[in-house]
Amino acid sequence: MRRPRGFTLVELLVVIAIIGILIALLLPAVQAAREAARRSQCTNNLKQMALGLHNYMDGHREALPRGAEILRGLGCCCQSADMNPGHTVHTMLLPFIEQQPLYDRYNMSVPWYAQQPGIIDQRIEAYLCPSAIKWVPQAVWAPTTYSSYTGPVPSPLSQVFPHNYPGAGAYHGWGGCGRHSSAPTNGVFAHRWGILEEAGTPADPRARLASVTDGTSNTMAFSETAQGTPTTDQNGTPDAGWSNNRGRGWADPYFNSTLFSVGPLSTPNSMRSQYALFNASNATSFHPGGVNAAFLDGAVHFISETIDGNTWWYLGTIQGREAVAVP
Repeated sequence: MRRPRGFTLVELLVVIAIIGILIALLLPAVQAAREAARRSQCTNNLKQMALGLHNYMDGHREALPRGAEILRGLGCCCQSADMNPGHTVHTMLLPFIEQQPLYDRYNMSVPWYAQQPGIIDQRIEAYLCPSAIKWVPQAVWAPTTYSSYTGPVPSPLSQVFPHNYPGAGAYHGWGGCGRHSSAPTNGVFAHRWGILEEAGTPADPRARLASVTDGTSNTMAFSETAQGTPTTDQNGTPDAGWSNNRGRGWADPYFNSTLFSVGPLSTPNSMRSQYALFNASNATSFHPGGVNAAFLDGAVHFISETIDGNTWWYLGTIQGREAVAVP
């Protein structure tokens, strides 16, 4: 009786090569499917925030939450009465994204950085994009360290957990100076101090949904921010001297932590920015080709990073009187 013949070395190598080719063909498809699932979850997170914003407005006579900013040195054009930072839009949305217990523990009568431990360092899944890199709580710095434009000094007070979904802010990259009513080129949350009067005298009256004369279906409310991406100049050269606080904390009212620029140079994932040549406040993501953006009507759209700069700008204004459709 003849014994069955086994595979030769050449045959085994051919089989291994075929398996390798199949894996090489299937792996990109698997990765693409995983990214599609992550982007879908990201879309759901932003939709939850947009719906939470509407629920907030329903309980506040259609008033939009104020954006927050803490640059209040003597050279800044608007200062709060008590010189304390405001509370963020993200903080005010907590009850509407299933975070009522955390909101109840948040003390509105003290600044954001003076909260008790276990509050601003809480991980909030609805504020985290699954495609983004995994982060741990970040150090919180004294607010006076931001009065100059050189970044914080080593004086941590506490920790705050990062997030990935900033609100639409100012044309030039900073949301605290000026009055919203005199700046129709700016976004939903720009040019207004923190949400409550306890955070300081607001710079202007509350804007309401009726203030969005450009229409809710083509006005952005939130987009994305990718921590860990470098801060660069317009030539793409990293700038080690510029502090990148992008998405540093959902409770941190520093502009490029919780708001993003809406100017024509600040297109998604761009190396350029409206402010001082740096891209520290642009909308960015780890999704290939663009960013998700939630609009004031509750819809979420994926915006290509090749979008025309002026179109991106117009989608970020509330009173710009531009006729533009979501691409």
